Amino acid sequence: MAVPLRSHERMLGVLTVRRGVEPFDAADLELLTLLGDQLVPALEGARLHSELAESEAYFRSLFEGVACGVVVADRRGVIVEANLAAVAILETDTAGFSGRRLGEIHDWELFTEGGRPIATHETPLALAAASGQPVRGFVVHYTRPGQDKWIQVDCVPLHDAGGEVGR
Repeated sequence: MAVPLRSHERMLGVLTVRRGVEPFDAADLELLTLLGDQLVPALEGARLHSELAESEAYFRSLFEGVACGVVVADRRGVIVEANLAAVAILETDTAGFSGRRLGEIHDWELFTEGGRPIATHETPLALAAASGQPVRGFVVHYTRPGQDKWIQVDCVPLHDAGGEVGR
């Protein structure tokens, strides 16, 4: 006896049982159908888990492989993760990022293109977090004794499925 395993009209497989010479009856079919109905969510869950793992691996490789630095921070400005390019640009290590604010990483001073110091509430991250809108093309001059660095920053808030700024 066999019963189809379907999820949203999509065929997932067939549940088949065999037994000796005794024929199956309606009660056997009902029991097998109930068993199949219990298997479908588990099969769907396993499929979705596999697809999610593939998607995560794909986007993780993009995140790590892109040449520009990417720093992900929560709405409080605490760094959640950073890619290898960001680590190199900001001259730190991955351990130096996790759980810290960007301004706490090292003793860099931040200035605008015109040379005016950038206050914490004026950073691209703070502006994007406050407005919920992207801040693009913000040029920052990082300086500390003996070193100068210019970088262009794009800060884009991540929104959840409901359109709210996430995390």
